[in-house]
Amino acid sequence: MNKYKILLFITFNFIFVNGAQKPFSELEVTIQINKNIDKSVFHKYWKIDNGFYLSYNTPFYFGKILTGCNYSPYKSINVQLPDYQSYYLFIGWLYEFNIKPKLSFSTGISVGNYLMNFNVETENAQFESEIGFEYFCGIKYQISKITKLNLDIGRELIYTYKKLDFILLKAGVSFTLKTPEWLEDIFE
Repeated sequence: MNKYKILLFITFNFIFVNGAQKPFSELEVTIQINKNIDKSVFHKYWKIDNGFYLSYNTPFYFGKILTGCNYSPYKSINVQLPDYQSYYLFIGWLYEFNIKPKLSFSTGISVGNYLMNFNVETENAQFESEIGFEYFCGIKYQISKITKLNLDIGRELIYTYKKLDFILLKAGVSFTLKTPEWLEDIFE
């Protein structure tokens, strides 16, 4: 437990030393393909195809706030189980810092609603909704003034009756734009 307190202390000291950013000054849109790379017991029942990740983040004093959706399709291995699609709708916080002029590292957490849409034709509920949590880290490489390539890895925990625990690898591109003045006024 003490090692986590020390890690938290170092992280927050690093953040405060590097100073605050102007809230809502820019908007970063991230589009990624995701792949579940763990081999948990869950994989005995469903094959998880590549998914899609979309998020938006903006500076918010120390770090960035983010929101988005992570979509993944699940194909049943057993005919008796339904296929389903998952949608993790989240809000979170991340911190990004430069390692080199064009290379940065980010880390963060998110919490949200994990929705499961089952492909079944019955009178019973086709949807299930659970709370989800993810922590992640990644690297970004700037290829132009507004464009970055990125690679992330994260652990997604879904609190169903039996907790689901997924390791996700995500790769894609981010675009950073100046927040329009009218939108900045609304946020502030």
